[in-house]
Amino acid sequence: MKKHYQSKIFLLLVSCMLFTLAGAGEFAGKDDPLPEFDCLIEPGEIIDVGSPAPGVIEKVFVDRGDYVVLGEPLSKLDSSVEQATLELARTRASSTVEIELSRENAEFSKRLHIRNRALFSKSAISSHEMDRLATEQTVAEMYQQEAENKNKIAQMEYRRAQEVVKRKTIFSPIHGVVTEKYKSAGEYVENEPLLRVVQLDPLRVEVIVAADYWGQLTPGQKARVAPEFNGLDVQEAMIERIDPVVDSASGTFRVQLALPNPGHQIAAGLKCRLAFMQRLERLDTERYGRFSLRKKRFSDDEAIGKVVDAPVEIPSHISQTMVENTQETPLESIKDYEVLSRFLQRHEQVKTYTKRLKAEEIRDFYVRQAGGGKGYIVALGIYQRLDNALDRIYRLQSLGFQVALKPRYRKCRNCQSAGISGKKVVTDELRLAAEKQSSAAGDSSRINDFSDSFTLIKVAP
Repeated sequence: MKKHYQSKIFLLLVSCMLFTLAGAGEFAGKDDPLPEFDCLIEPGEIIDVGSPAPGVIEKVFVDRGDYVVLGEPLSKLDSSVEQATLELARTRASSTVEIELSRENAEFSKRLHIRNRALFSKSAISSHEMDRLATEQTVAEMYQQEAENKNKIAQMEYRRAQEVVKRKTIFSPIHGVVTEKYKSAGEYVENEPLLRVVQLDPLRVEVIVAADYWGQLTPGQKARVAPEFNGLDVQEAMIERIDPVVDSASGTFRVQLALPNPGHQIAAGLKCRLAFMQRLERLDTERYGRFSLRKKRFSDDEAIGKVVDAPVEIPSHISQTMVENTQETPLESIKDYEVLSRFLQRHEQVKTYTKRLKAEEIRDFYVRQAGGGKGYIVALGIYQRLDNALDRIYRLQSLGFQVALKPRYRKCRNCQSAGISGKKVVTDELRLAAEKQSSAAGDSSRINDFSDSFTLIKVAP
């Protein structure tokens, strides 16, 4: 039932996304690069609470609509037999008569052996009698050890009986509200759920995003959420996780956000509209190669430029001789840069590559087919700033990964008259960026080995 419910939600979100992908809405900021999306507000957790042990329900303490806290008793099964077993185990565990009796026998045998040893030294008793007394002492000590072991076993059986009785009471696994009551007192339960408990704070917002926007969202980024109910103000949610796999059939991926809901003012199940917010923290994460948020961020004294989509222009300090021999073809302006793995022909190569990424705690990637379906490429991020893309490449190379850089283009209306080729300017821009980063790092080898540092892929827009 739960899987069917989640499947319906996914199909609904995909359908809504297809109708609303074209333009930005009224409350999305004009600087936001992403349009508005339809979304769905769901409970933070949906748990069908079952019984850890089979039995007859003695009592249900809650009903639909009741709020519960973590660890609160929800229901109790009949435990009369288990209670009797518990009392028997308690009596056995508390009894120490056998231990005391065996201890006294062992002490008596020890004293008797000591007294007869003095008589044996005077030849008053035979060696056979001394052997018999020594054996009796050893046997008495073994009986004492056996009695102590039996008492330890009784203590463990008592604790086990306590756990069996405890399992007859079902407790709430979360703070939440009861939404379904499947069983009542007197019914037998074994593998079926008794109750459904959902978490209302925080709520979960599910949104389906087109694969074209892969790499533009990061965990921790905020978004504005407008529930369809007019009485509610626009809320602020935060990205919790991003699916690392793109659905090939729909060309989309799923994003999950956490929406605080103190006082439970927002009802789960509402449709909503969502606009992702752009902020400096997003650029910090982009600068550091889309690694985990636990990695280093920008310090306050580091300059962060605004990310804009602009046509590529020739920098003033590039001489005309660098471009004078190039073919005069229209230039496409760069939209962004995509960091890719090398071409992987076999599925085993993909598994090895992604396993190495995960070993380095790099999980923001996805695999797609390439070469007309004859192989695969691992996508490792999309960046609007070249220095951010280069930083990602150098970090991956330092870990031993072979990567490539692919600029993604759009047409530039004012570039044809310049008489320069797009690929030449792109290459010069990459070299300048590499020189800048190498100078900052004090590593001139990056400039000399620039052509071998990564592959530049030039593709048609």
